[in-house]
Formats: sequence, C-alpha cells, structure tokens
Amino acid sequence: MKELLPKIYEYINALSPKRRAHTYGVEKAAFMLAKVHYPQLDKALVAAAALLHDCTKELNEDEQLEAAEKYGAVFGDEEKAVCKLRHAVTGAAVAKTLFGLPDEAVSAIRYHTTAKADMSPMEKILYLADFTDENRKDELCRNVRKRYYENLKKDKCSAMDETLLYALEESIAVLKEECKKIHPHTIEARNFLKENLANEDNKRRFEQ
Repeated sequence: MKELLPKIYEYINALSPKRRAHTYGVEKAAFMLAKVHYPQLDKALVAAAALLHDCTKELNEDEQLEAAEKYGAVFGDEEKAVCKLRHAVTGAAVAKTLFGLPDEAVSAIRYHTTAKADMSPMEKILYLADFTDENRKDELCRNVRKRYYENLKKDKCSAMDETLLYALEESIAVLKEECKKIHPHTIEARNFLKENLANEDNKRRFEQ
C-alpha cells in the first residue's frame, strides 16, 4: 500500500488549494483517530482513504456522470436526486478502479458523507475525520471537534461512538432545519449507534 501513496498524492494535486488543505487535514485527523482508537489499522491504508475521500468533490454534475460511467459507479436514488452526494460514490469507484484499494477503504470513502449502520473502524474514522479536520471552521464542525475531546477525557473506549452519534444527530437537525432530505443511511447510522450505546451502558450498569 505504501508504494501507492506517491501516486495518490500526485493525483490529488489536481484539486484546488482549499480542497487539498481539507484533504490533508482529514488525513491528519484520521491518523490521530486511528492511533487513539484503532492502532491495528494499516496507516498507509488510512492515509489512502483519507486522501481520496473527496477526490471527485469538485466535479460538476455532468462530470460526476462521466466519472460514474468511466469508473463503474452506480448512483442510488438519493445520489441521483442530490448532486452533492455523488462524490462519495464516484470517489469510492476511483479508489477501487484506479488505485485498487481494498473494500475496507473503498467502503469508508463510499459512506464518509452519509455514514451507515454498523460502521467498520475505517468507516468510523473517515466519517469523523471529515468533521474534525482543523481547517473546517463552521459551527457544526467546531462543535463536533469540541465534543470529541470532551468525550475522550471522559471515556476513551466510548469516545468515538459517542461523538459519531452527536455528529449524526446534529447533522440531521441541520438538514431538518434547512428542509433538506435526509439520507436513509444517516438515519440508520444514528439509530444503530444510539441502540448500541444504550446496550453498552446497560451492560456496564449490570456488571457494577
């Protein structure tokens, strides 16, 4: 995997300076999250997923369709209706087809915008790293970063999932306020984490 990284860095050089800064910020955040919560993960694979997560973000609607056809991406109904969601699908296809990344990383790129139920460690890392990139200054991202470090101080073991749940709930609230459609995967991710954390809390109480 390490031998692929120079090619990936070269590939993302085509992105705008602002997008590259965000990409490198996500890479940095992903490294930190992996080190704290999942040190067993391949660092080069974490880097590859982070670097490619927004590789098609700047394509316009027609270019997204062209990329989908070129790399074999298939849009669901939600992606067909909302152009902003398409980059996760085409980016995952680029990662798989052009760079040969394994499914673990491809899936993390695919769901880094919407999340999904029962996320893998790599999926969790990339979803949260996208929020906690230090270059993002909007209120939602600032609040998610703050909440993560608060949760980390309280309980390292649950900090990742607690922060993911917070990010999902806040994202859903923003979308509702803006009268925008909420992807079913986001609802499923929120519900799964909420139930799982409740079960873990009940288990700890029972064991005390």
